[in-house]
Amino acid sequence: MKETLLNDNWWTKVDYILAFTTPIYDILIKTNIDMTTLHLVYKMWDSMIENMGKVIFQHEIKTNFKLSSFFKVVQSILIYR
Repeated sequence: MKETLLNDNWWTKVDYILAFTTPIYDILIKTNIDMTTLHLVYKMWDSMIENMGKVIFQHEIKTNFKLSSFFKVVQSILIYR
């Protein structure tokens, strides 16, 4: 356990996971209110997918995040939902 907590590579992965899931968390927070937000969800959903793509782009160092196979999988899951 000590080795894991002191491992910089492990913390880099944790940072990536947090950066990747932050757009999802943000949309959940913004829609968790006592009023109708369905009309806002579609705009926020597209923005969320774009922000996740930017995080993937920075992590994978691609010239275009749409070329990333990981982004394609994430995007297909999010669009399907």
